[in-house]
Amino acid sequence: MKLIKVISVATAVATACFCMSAVAAGTEGQSGKLTLTTPAVTNVNVTATSTEGGSWNTNVTGVAKIERDGEYMVIDCDAASSNLFTAASRTTNEIVKCSFTLQPAPVPHTGSDLPIPDASAQVAFCIATNTASGGASAFYAYVGSWTQLTNSTANLSSDYILTITFDYTGSSKYAKFSIGDTDLLDASDNKWFSIGTAANGVQKYCFVGNGNLKSFVTTGQDVAAEEIHITPPGSESSKPIDVPEELVSSVRTAIGGGATSEQIAAMLVSTDTGNHATLIDNYVLFGATTTNDTKAATVPVAKPAVKSTDGNIPLTFNIPLEGRAAAVGATVTYQLMGATSSAGPFSAVGDSTTDANALKIPTGTSYKVFKVTVSVAY
Repeated sequence: MKLIKVISVATAVATACFCMSAVAAGTEGQSGKLTLTTPAVTNVNVTATSTEGGSWNTNVTGVAKIERDGEYMVIDCDAASSNLFTAASRTTNEIVKCSFTLQPAPVPHTGSDLPIPDASAQVAFCIATNTASGGASAFYAYVGSWTQLTNSTANLSSDYILTITFDYTGSSKYAKFSIGDTDLLDASDNKWFSIGTAANGVQKYCFVGNGNLKSFVTTGQDVAAEEIHITPPGSESSKPIDVPEELVSSVRTAIGGGATSEQIAAMLVSTDTGNHATLIDNYVLFGATTTNDTKAATVPVAKPAVKSTDGNIPLTFNIPLEGRAAAVGATVTYQLMGATSSAGPFSAVGDSTTDANALKIPTGTSYKVFKVTVSVAY
């Protein structure tokens, strides 16, 4: 039996997968809002008249086993290896989008006999017509097993654009399937599916069955910031914050090397250190890499200089930033506070600043006691 319009993405020795995408812009990813770097990198761009970024498999006579009919590539084969497109290089981006423009060509089945893709396939996709239920058509994705997808009607009267988005940002890999701008869902309304692969990129595109393929494009982008949710101390509800990727990478390297987004979130609010600052704050300010690090007991101290400048008294600090703040996408802010006695209350003296050298006790002030608050924003 010929399989009609089954597309798969494989991993094999060089990762392979069925992907297509015209654009990889915006913010999306399995783990939440992902701010992507721009511009997107185009890996593959194939039409009936132009092939960029790879080549089709050829038979013994050197002729590609795919015919062209006007603006379409006509597929008619039983084996995935017959119509296999291999990109010149595997994608290396964290988010990969593959977009295919196709003519609908349903696979007839009776409910449980859809063909199993090659074991190296990351995912596969098809429109299937259930002959046992009167010919109703539906979208199916192979993510370890065939799963029927909803949220969009299989329109068999015109071309459609299928986009498969891969999220390779974590140890677990995910994929989602979209028709046009609509994400397809399973019976539990999930749109992201764990694909159980060790692959971290796309290189091979397998087309099995018979049907018409108009074009496919693969693009990739890297993650600049990841949205995670934290519950600030004293709060009952969580709030989302964007964590720069350089922060995640730096902290993973400095603190054990395997920090997940959830662990990063805990570090942002944890105050079980000697100076009651969070673990990440202590890393940025003092270079502390564990809660037991002796540096984590360090308290920011400001000392007045011996000599005034223009009547103002400059301050010096015991906080050697050593470039960590900029490296992890953090901003350290200093605010001079003053009071008439050590019992307080303390009030802000002047504006806050990100330049510690700009902090000075002003001439003519009525305050007798001063302190500097230091905060780190990510």
